[in-house]
This record gives sequence, structure tokens and C-alpha cells, in this order.
Amino acid sequence: MEIKFSDLKKKEVIDVRSGKKLGKICDFCFKFPEGKIMGVTVSGGIFGFGDGLSIPFRSIEKIGEDTVLVRNDCNQKNAPPCPPPVPPCP
Repeated sequence: MEIKFSDLKKKEVIDVRSGKKLGKICDFCFKFPEGKIMGVTVSGGIFGFGDGLSIPFRSIEKIGEDTVLVRNDCNQKNAPPCPPPVPPCP
């Protein structure tokens, strides 16, 4: 599957465990020079203002037409460490 970042950041991010809308993708993090995508940053709060959320790439379950489904395991037992919180998207 090939997708442009400009298309990806228009999609709503939803946690598959709770059904909660987490926000929209506003940025991503990758490792250089390996070119490995580490995760995405999701805007939070009303109209994208508020605390941002880092979602590890391994937590993305499905990228659909309108939404990105994630399994947000950051607060689960025995889950790998999650990225630190991020500032809100500009």
C-alpha cells in the first residue's frame, strides 16, 4: 500500500479497544538514515488544540479510507515502552 502523508493526515485516528476518537495525524517520526517509520503524532483536544499523543507505528492496525485504527497499548500490562508525550500540533 502506498499513501501520501498529505492524505494520511486528513484521517481520524480511532482506538479499536475503546472506540474513542483520538484526533487526527499531524506529524510522524522516522529514524534516519534507516528510513524506518517509528510512529505518528496525533492532535488532541477540541479542534486539534490540547495534548498531543504519540502512537508507535506498531500500534497501527488498519489504515482505511477515512480512519486509522490503532490499538493504543500504552497503559496495558507488559506493553513495550511508549514514546514520550508530545506538544500539540501547530
